[in-house]
Amino acid sequence: MNLWDKKLGLFLIALTFFGCEEEIGNISLAPENNLGIFFAETSLAENIGQVWTGAARSSFSGRVMVGQYTDPVFGDITAKAFCDVSIAQANYDKGTITTSALKSMSMKVRIVDAAGTYNSSEIQNLELYELVNPIENLENSTSSNKLELGELIGGAKIELYKDSINYVYDGTDTPGSRYDANKVYIYEAKFDIIGRYKDEFLQRFEEAVVRGAAVDTEDTDSVSYFLDQYVKGFAIVGKDDNNAVITFNLNDGNSIINLKYTTLDAESQPVDKEATFLLNYLKSFSNVTPNEKVLWTNSLFNKISTTNEIFKLSSGSAYFQSGSNMLIDLDLSGFRNFKDTLSENVIVQRAEVIISDPFGFEPFSQPPSNLGVFLTSLDSIATGNLNILGSATVATETALNMTYNSELKQYSFSIPLYLQALIDNNITYDHLIIDANRVGSTSNGAKFTTNVRDTNLRKLAISKDKVKLRYYYSIPDKN
Repeated sequence: MNLWDKKLGLFLIALTFFGCEEEIGNISLAPENNLGIFFAETSLAENIGQVWTGAARSSFSGRVMVGQYTDPVFGDITAKAFCDVSIAQANYDKGTITTSALKSMSMKVRIVDAAGTYNSSEIQNLELYELVNPIENLENSTSSNKLELGELIGGAKIELYKDSINYVYDGTDTPGSRYDANKVYIYEAKFDIIGRYKDEFLQRFEEAVVRGAAVDTEDTDSVSYFLDQYVKGFAIVGKDDNNAVITFNLNDGNSIINLKYTTLDAESQPVDKEATFLLNYLKSFSNVTPNEKVLWTNSLFNKISTTNEIFKLSSGSAYFQSGSNMLIDLDLSGFRNFKDTLSENVIVQRAEVIISDPFGFEPFSQPPSNLGVFLTSLDSIATGNLNILGSATVATETALNMTYNSELKQYSFSIPLYLQALIDNNITYDHLIIDANRVGSTSNGAKFTTNVRDTNLRKLAISKDKVKLRYYYSIPDKN
């Protein structure tokens, strides 16, 4: 049996002798029992800071945000969505497409999230614009980017119901066409296209079909290519009287542009036709303020104008918001001196960061199921980098996420190996950045703005005095 197995075995045996949840206190100067296992709980209230990392990566995810509201903590929040189209299904005939006549045109986008100060059943007014210039390469696009708006070509009124967002049908029967394959309600906004744009779009579609057919008789890819050359793209903007930011999922089969038209058959009789165009999530992004170009207003962060610097609020709370990239920092650098207090031979048996009783996650009934955790350092933060250690022997046995326990009403993050490496001064990353939302994974040295984060506007607040580090340790020379 190796040394780690022996230590783990002693730890597990020790847990059978004392549950320790009732014995929470300061660092023990004597072992809890004859196995030499010590227990401590340390408040991290004085270790908590904030860090604003600026504009977030805002492309390729297919999720875009639209609207505005004023939050009591984060102040004035606005979002604009930019997107393009690609052909999906079209019941067209190459020979008769040039005889087409417009019937109707509309855009539908699926609603998957919302944040703001709205109450149920409040109207949100959105406008649809054609872009002046097409959407180009989005490889480095962030939420500070925006494009020039052209002509207003449509609008939508959304009666926003909290209960309708991602509502899951719980019946045993088939719920019907308004639900997807997972029995989730298809909640959507419909934009009626107005003015000359409808006719021009049909003309562009005709030209794309004609040119595409000349290149390839199968022509779907070629038609998509030529249509992309003709269509500059769209912007969705909320009007000033809104009080919510809505998230649309463009990478969804229900987010489409629908074109209905007629063509003439061989007897010159009109035949109904329909073309469906997907919204191209690979050419989509959101502009969100605040960012480096538009700073905080009407918020607790009004004095913050620089990114990647840790600062502390005078209040007893700390705050997350992913879409604006306001994150929480835990400074654990003090544990480098742990051995000076106790012994050179300290061995961490178990350790976890606990955040109890999170709040302020309106308009959601529950806090996020996970918080993302980034291991980093002051130097890395200053350059806008985060570092996630690749080796589980140094970082943690679990994924770098804090999981919410709804019964205990707390998040927990297991860090025994990370804490041991910190105590031994074998690691440079002595700060934990905690993020309200995170998806996917990343590698060492990745930017905060990489596409591993879900850039929505969910928020979360925590009380600083309810953030603690609980740990068990042993000192072999005291056994």
